[in-house]
This record gives sequence, C-alpha cells and structure tokens, in this order.
Amino acid sequence: MITNKQSINTVHLFVTSLGNHFMIEIAEIFHEGFKNNGVESQIKVDQRPSTHPEPGLIQIVIAPHEFFNLFLDPRLKPGEKIKDFLKAVYMLSAEQPLTHWFEMACKRASSSQGVLDITEHTALEYRKRGIFTIHAPLGYASCFEAGTESNPHNLPDRQFDLLFLGSISHKRELFLSQNAALFNQYNSNIVITRLEKPKFSHTKGFFADQDRNRLLRSCKILVNVHANDNTYFEWLRVIMAIANGCLVISETSDYIEPLVNGKHLIITELDDIAAQCEYYLEHESERLAIVNEAYQFITQEFNSTILCQSILQKLEQQTEHIVELQRV
Repeated sequence: MITNKQSINTVHLFVTSLGNHFMIEIAEIFHEGFKNNGVESQIKVDQRPSTHPEPGLIQIVIAPHEFFNLFLDPRLKPGEKIKDFLKAVYMLSAEQPLTHWFEMACKRASSSQGVLDITEHTALEYRKRGIFTIHAPLGYASCFEAGTESNPHNLPDRQFDLLFLGSISHKRELFLSQNAALFNQYNSNIVITRLEKPKFSHTKGFFADQDRNRLLRSCKILVNVHANDNTYFEWLRVIMAIANGCLVISETSDYIEPLVNGKHLIITELDDIAAQCEYYLEHESERLAIVNEAYQFITQEFNSTILCQSILQKLEQQTEHIVELQRV
C-alpha cells in the first residue's frame, strides 16, 4: 500500500456494457489494485467522464475504441466536442499493435492525457508515435478465483487434460486440425469464440467470470496459440489460467517477463506444443511443480496491488509534470 503523501486520491474507471465483457473484468483487476493502495476507486459503467475533473481525480477509459465508438460518441449533446473528454482522461488499452482496433485507439490517444497499456509490446508502439504511455501489466486479482470452492492445488483429478480457449482464426483452425490426434488422444475441451460481435457475460458459448474460473479449474493444461503471426502474449488468459491451477503451454511469445519459461509456464515453438503437452500429462509431478510455482509468484509478487502501486507513482509523476507545464 502507498504510504507517502500523494495528490491522487480517486480513480474512476470508465467502461461500456456495449463492448466485450472482459473489458469489465480488466476494470475489476485495476479497481482492486487501486483500492488496496488506499485510493478511492470506482468502476463507472456506461457513464460519462467529467470534462473538468477535480484535483486528485484520475479518469481512465478502458478499451477506448469500444467506449467512445459504442457509447459516448452517439450520446454527445449539441455543442459537446469529443476532444473535451479526451483531454480529461487516460486510456487503458488492451489491443494488439498494428491492428485496426489499435489504430483507432491511437487516434483518440493523441488527444488524451496518455495511455496505460497492459503489455510492454504495445506500449512501445504508442511511445514510437510520441504518446505518453505507462506499461500497466495485468496482475493477479481475487476475481480470478471467484465462484470456486477450494484452492486450485487441492482439487481432485481434473475432468479435462487439455483446454483450448480462444477466438477463431485461420492459424488456430489449422493448428487444431493438424493436432487432432493429440486432442483425440486425451480428454480435451475446445472452446472457440468469434469476434464479429462483442461478447457479453450471457453470450452463448462464451465463458466469463465464475463460469470461466470453473472451466479453467476443470483442466490440467491450457494450450495457447496466437491468432496470427504476431507474437503478442495473451496476458489476461494466461494469468487467469495460472490463478486456477492450469499449466500454460504457449506458442513462442515476446515480452513474457517477469514470467519465466520452464518455471512458471512452458513457451515453445508451435510445432513442439503437442510434444510438450504429452510430456507434462505423463509427468504429473513436474506439471504440478510448475503450476504451484506460478501460482505462488502471481499471488505474492505479481498481484494487482503491487502493480497498481507502481502505476500510481507514475501517474503521480505525470500529474506533477502537467502541472509544471501549465505554470510555464
């Protein structure tokens, strides 16, 4: 918890119910972290930010391409300008670099106070464009285990050996077809979603909140394959899996730090994933050793409270910088 005197005393997290539900889950992660650092934190669903926030208030819009496009833009009143809202908020981004969603966020971000991005990978892309950006990684939060009855490491035998969870893409379809023998050999669960429309908590076939936690607790290994040739690491999926006792076996990714390959998860080439799955299903003690090490790490050293302390300090420095510029 932050104990030094700080000017930031309140954080408002803005998100829309009209977008993907997991953006609300991301808001819950940061809400817990800010609150545990002694800051008054509120999640504002389908509400408008203030264009003139009080001193000490930080406003953060989560998933700007959803919040503005789906919620705020259509609700502007006569005479209101979107730039008046942009200059009063930070934006929290969770999109892969160089996608059209990222480009949409960039256009908004150039007029905002700055960006918080969940990966260093994408944060670097924003900085290249001259946008002030803070790396705001996703850490463990209690919502990852909500609705579960016991510690993930004191569970009876899990129902499924392998879980594939993700949106559909040509690359993932090819991977599943080429590895059909692997998934048929073991007791497997394949959950595919589509991206044409936002996924709500009640969307058929979409696992969210407690249902997702219970799904992860029913499986020994989560197989993680990127949707395309981008090596973007799927942090939210990985942290949730680790929190629920799954061994993550993932295709080669960039910026996985501070997670350590072989200690907290398995990172390997796409063509080697099947062999790694077979190995750890046949060597249960080794699988459990990694699972336990990873769980201890994220809960004790990589949780939202610790990470939000650093974020608040960086926001504090930026706030002081802005005030100094206004004085000049």
